[in-house]
Amino acid sequence: MSMVLKERDSSESATSIVIPSFNRGTAVAATVEKCLKLRPAPLEIILVDDGSGPESEQILRRLAGERVQYIRLPENVGQATSRSIGFATARGTCVVSLDDDSWFLDEDAIARVERRFASLPECGILAFRLFTPGETVEPAEDRLFRVSDHITCGAAYRTSMLRAIGYHLQFLRYTGEESDLSIKAMAAGWDIVLDHSVRIHHDYDPSRRTRASLDRVRKYAVRNDLLRPWVYFPLGIALKTTAWRVFSHLRFGLRHGYIASTWQGYLCALVKWPQAIRHRRPLCGQSVERYLALRGTKQPYTGPCEIDKQPDGGPF
Repeated sequence: MSMVLKERDSSESATSIVIPSFNRGTAVAATVEKCLKLRPAPLEIILVDDGSGPESEQILRRLAGERVQYIRLPENVGQATSRSIGFATARGTCVVSLDDDSWFLDEDAIARVERRFASLPECGILAFRLFTPGETVEPAEDRLFRVSDHITCGAAYRTSMLRAIGYHLQFLRYTGEESDLSIKAMAAGWDIVLDHSVRIHHDYDPSRRTRASLDRVRKYAVRNDLLRPWVYFPLGIALKTTAWRVFSHLRFGLRHGYIASTWQGYLCALVKWPQAIRHRRPLCGQSVERYLALRGTKQPYTGPCEIDKQPDGGPF
């Protein structure tokens, strides 16, 4: 399907771009250069330096300018916190989240994001279509899907929604931390929409990562997946979800050779479990069931779900 969205002439936008980075100065410099070439240009680009070493710090500091704001964190705190700091700082009416190695494939991507939010008042999170190295990049399509989750290397948020539901849970640190926002957004009645007209490239190739790096990602993915239900899910659903996820992660680890990192994830979850309980804010069971039912699927988006309008569809 060809693009049918109306073109925008303005050279300005109301969109902030937030990019956290840790020890990847060269990568983030290339991403910022691409972002500054967008038309319209973003209102601002907020670089959050998550405690990088001296070499990357110097590169990021040199990027600061009229449209680029540089925030230096004194120590490495992880993507959940560094991205949240960027979100809280943003002045735009919507906020685009990118990784330091992801970028838009279309020069008018910011205009597409803003038009989409304007046309979908129930959409709180707009997920972008993602392409990685080795994949065939397909043309942009005017197609929308209802989804339960998104990826922070390529998504946009209504700033007003973020201010209302809050940001990432800091102790989740990174890997899957975006599900925290997805759950809270859906519970508050917002839709998460995957937009095939907004395309990004994420320069992520597991074959270029060290085994230690992949094991670390796996460990945190398991840990966060087990902790999240104890923050947001009612007790019965949290118990059932945890039992299933312990089994499914073990099965994945056996199939793909991640046994050690899977067990490390289990142990980390046990250590952090008291912290999850301290943050516990169980949402209504109906909202949680709707999130779980939609997880891992995508449905053609035709408008807001009627259940969102029911009185018990709120966060508590």
